[in-house]
Amino acid sequence: MACTVVPNAIFKNGNSIPMIGLGTWNSPPGQVAQAVKDAIDVGYRHIDCAHVYQNEHEVGEGIAAKIAEGVVKREDLFVTSKLWNTFHRPDLVEGACKTTLTNLKLDYLDLYLIHWPVGYQEGSELFPMGPDGKTFIFSDADYVDTWTEMEKLVDAGLVRNIGLSNFNAKQVQRVLDIARIAPVTNQIECHPYLHQSKITSFCTANGIIVTAYSPLGSPARPWVKADDPVLMDDAAVGELAKKYGKTTAQILIRYQIQLGHVVIPKSVTKERIASNFDVFSFQLDDADMKVLAGLERNGRICPESSAFGHPHHPSINMVVTATLVTLNNGQKMPVLGLGTYNLLGQNCIDAVKTAIDAGYRHIDTASLYQNESEVGQAVREKIEDGTIKREDIFITTKLWNTSHEASQVREAFDTSLAKLGLEYVDLYLMHSPVGATVDANGATVLTEVDYVVTWNAMEKLLDTGRVRSLGVSNFNSEQLRRVIENGTIKPVTNQVECHVRLNQKKLIKYCNEREVVVTAYSPLVRPGTTFGAEEPTAPKHAFEDERVLAIGERYGKTPAQVLLRYLIEIGTVPIPKSGNPERIRQNLDIFDFRLTPEEVRSLDSLNTGQRLAQQGQCVELVKKAIDIGYRHIDTAFLYENEVEIGQAVRDKIGEGVIRREDIFVTTKLWNTFHDPQHVEEAFRRSYDMLDLGYIDLFLMHSPMGLRFAGYEYADMQPKDADGNMLFDETDYVETWKAMEKLVASGKVRSIGLSNFNSEQIERILATATVKPVVNQVEVNPGYDQRKLIAYCKERGIVVTAYGPMGRPHRTTYGNHNALGDPKVVEIGQKYGKTGGQVILRYLIDIGTIPIPYSTNDERMRQNIDVCDFKLTEEEIEYLASFHSARTIPFLPLKSHKYYPFNIEF
Repeated sequence: MACTVVPNAIFKNGNSIPMIGLGTWNSPPGQVAQAVKDAIDVGYRHIDCAHVYQNEHEVGEGIAAKIAEGVVKREDLFVTSKLWNTFHRPDLVEGACKTTLTNLKLDYLDLYLIHWPVGYQEGSELFPMGPDGKTFIFSDADYVDTWTEMEKLVDAGLVRNIGLSNFNAKQVQRVLDIARIAPVTNQIECHPYLHQSKITSFCTANGIIVTAYSPLGSPARPWVKADDPVLMDDAAVGELAKKYGKTTAQILIRYQIQLGHVVIPKSVTKERIASNFDVFSFQLDDADMKVLAGLERNGRICPESSAFGHPHHPSINMVVTATLVTLNNGQKMPVLGLGTYNLLGQNCIDAVKTAIDAGYRHIDTASLYQNESEVGQAVREKIEDGTIKREDIFITTKLWNTSHEASQVREAFDTSLAKLGLEYVDLYLMHSPVGATVDANGATVLTEVDYVVTWNAMEKLLDTGRVRSLGVSNFNSEQLRRVIENGTIKPVTNQVECHVRLNQKKLIKYCNEREVVVTAYSPLVRPGTTFGAEEPTAPKHAFEDERVLAIGERYGKTPAQVLLRYLIEIGTVPIPKSGNPERIRQNLDIFDFRLTPEEVRSLDSLNTGQRLAQQGQCVELVKKAIDIGYRHIDTAFLYENEVEIGQAVRDKIGEGVIRREDIFVTTKLWNTFHDPQHVEEAFRRSYDMLDLGYIDLFLMHSPMGLRFAGYEYADMQPKDADGNMLFDETDYVETWKAMEKLVASGKVRSIGLSNFNSEQIERILATATVKPVVNQVEVNPGYDQRKLIAYCKERGIVVTAYGPMGRPHRTTYGNHNALGDPKVVEIGQKYGKTGGQVILRYLIDIGTIPIPYSTNDERMRQNIDVCDFKLTEEEIEYLASFHSARTIPFLPLKSHKYYPFNIEF
């Protein structure tokens, strides 16, 4: 063997530790003693063991045999053991150490570590399991109190050095802050698939040696799955092994040593023990070290997942990063990113910075989103404060449809890059295959520009060095085929809507066969939902599906985490959007578990093939409505479309079709924002998303407050573990007072109510300094609200009618539907109108302002064409005869103290 003298690492206290040792975790019983003897014969002088490995007696036998043979003396050896989690309580530490010494047949340990920062219930069980059979029972012991007892072991001569294992940086710092004797090492999982650069840098800066366990990727770990990546089979490692004439294990061990880490590979095979030791006769060059560093994929092998939930679990406050996927051009992209659609202004800046701090290294934006400047600012600030380097972050932006002409592509890209303020973008996508242009009148119209021509122009951007990869978005298989066949550069990704309700498995398969990664937008099926989903026949939101909940319970994960993990399992890169710091962090915490094939198949069954409304659909719908003649647009935070509404209105103002003062825009304060302290911020978000200078009418969506959970769409339906709505008892009168202050700001012209009964309105009027101008409620022939209308009219309050057609295509709660009634049709024929037009006229004639919803061009035109006739008293009374019941009774809120529908009106 070329080298029999092992170099030592020097602890901060001056003591030394051999750079390579024999690990004994997971070694088969009955073989450990011989493995220790073989290791000592080869030249190992560092043996690593632990009480929880349950083989210290065998380790002791091997050591004793070699000392008896005269091969080594006790002082030649460096023996490490660890305090197990059930002995964290201070009064148990010394006894645990003495038990280990007895098992090892030794008088002292060279190094004793706290095995994990988490304490388990004290007792004879090494793994005290709770009733769920999945989570350990925890101890209240704090590891800083345990550390004080560890120091006493040094004082007593039982231990020469003390250290830590599996501690994150904040936990190490807590120990340093109280330590009389500083830890000499932190033993952590470390290999090319998990570099742990932040904690290793922290330890180095504080004079703490890193000891790397599982340096070979622990291929024989008990919980390994058949499709888990195998580090020792990695092609890059294999190439280096060929280059140096070494085994892959020797390459991986040498890598850790050159990083300055003590390394403890495990084996019980004599030949492999010897081979693992033969790593001092060669040295990896700098280029090879970079190759191994480039294999990072956050591939944690030992997450101690059954201790998730413990306040001292090392994953708490630990930066988590997404694993990487290699694109067809060799570039690497994190397999989870932050979507930024609908994130605007400071909210966008804060969200991106929070994401980067949490560990995100993939941020997705677009010219269409109007937030490239904010995304760029956030990234630059995190570069400047040293959190990341530019090469650490993967930035995607997109070419919008109005720049599809070949001559426009370069300018559009330059504009996006300038807004981002970065030297380059990692990925530039064609946002859709559909080209458009702005005509002389400022109107956006579709063009026939071939997306292949656009793609060919995009390919030239690669020559500038300012974009690393190109891809497409919203392309079907045929469109993708044409791009591949007619381009010189293959797209690296196709970004499409993809979630558990639309799992795109056929498209994913098609893309995989062509080495094109699928990026999944809207991965959480838009977690904000409307009350319309209460219909018994409607499928539950995926967050509430029993299959999703059961999987989440098994792994201790949220429904969102399960759905994101599902998308990764089926081969996509999800880009969930959130501005909520906690949810941003949760969405990233999906790399410590995997779904079984059975669980994936279970979630496959949720696929309905139903798409969400496309981002441009609402924009075009509103623009058509304005062109037809509508000048009143009703939206709400709940509807998740304020950005699109604002864009459509601004476009029509820009075209000269309308002026701002010609259009009346209503939006609403959602129930989770009733606490006065949230009203202003909730309004600001709606105001910023609409971006129209002011809002004409701002309504309180209902008198029923829900518990505040954040300002995200996903926070709108807060529920307990049993699926019950979490109520807030804020008095809506206090909410109204906070809304009154908004009027003084000049940003809203009028304020009003929605879904209020007469008694609740009376309470508002009794204290109001600004009178509500509107009460928006369900009104249709099946529930005509005549008494409430009369009540509001007497007080100068206009009634706005939602659901004017009575939800004719849904199962209702006894509502007598008028649409399609023969007599109603007959009345329509008399006036040359449809049944729907007769109903809308009826609602106008009884004193309401109806706000019908439609996506059909012809029906939109019909709905506004109701001002050239009036119904007779007899016809009005006939339509009044349909009065029966509500279609939307808000049943999940029926027990709320401010439920408005318990009285007649």
